[in-house]
Amino acid sequence: MIEDFNNWLSAFKAGKREAVNVLYEEFRPSFVNWILQKHNCSEEEAIDIFQDSIIVLYKNAKAGKLQNIKSQLKTYLFGIGKNLFLLRLRKRKQTTSDAPLEFMESSEMGAEGNLQSIDRKKMIADLLKQMQHPCQRILYLFFYRQYSIESIQTNLNYKSPEVVRTQKKRCIKALQKQMLKEFKRADI
Repeated sequence: MIEDFNNWLSAFKAGKREAVNVLYEEFRPSFVNWILQKHNCSEEEAIDIFQDSIIVLYKNAKAGKLQNIKSQLKTYLFGIGKNLFLLRLRKRKQTTSDAPLEFMESSEMGAEGNLQSIDRKKMIADLLKQMQHPCQRILYLFFYRQYSIESIQTNLNYKSPEVVRTQKKRCIKALQKQMLKEFKRADI
């Protein structure tokens, strides 16, 4: 139990792993339950958001930003989590036009094609399976598992989020090119 905030904060700022572990173990279950109840996300995404929240809290502690917080540590951590969830939601809405399934549903090809929606989705899934690494993995993690760019960066060991975004855009273009070929072939 985190009883003495100042001692805990000192240990946290000093980079003592035990302080992070105590925080993680104490707040993870309640955080995950809270975010699952309040927001529409998977348990895996809730855990990712919690881990990202811990990282933000850690960086804020190291930067001395926690000295004057008036709320309880738990409230502060949950506030970080809420903001991170909302940020993900906004990013997801912005990138929806990049999603392979959304692309098919809203593009001219989707409107002109005589394939049914289910067939299109199956074709996209099949095309995704045929893609080479890293495209297959990036698109799967982003669109089907709904990983954040930062989570993909960590999982696939990329240097920065920008590198992941650039690679994701290239992969989407490659997938769209393959979908065009499939539609042309199907219409013949």
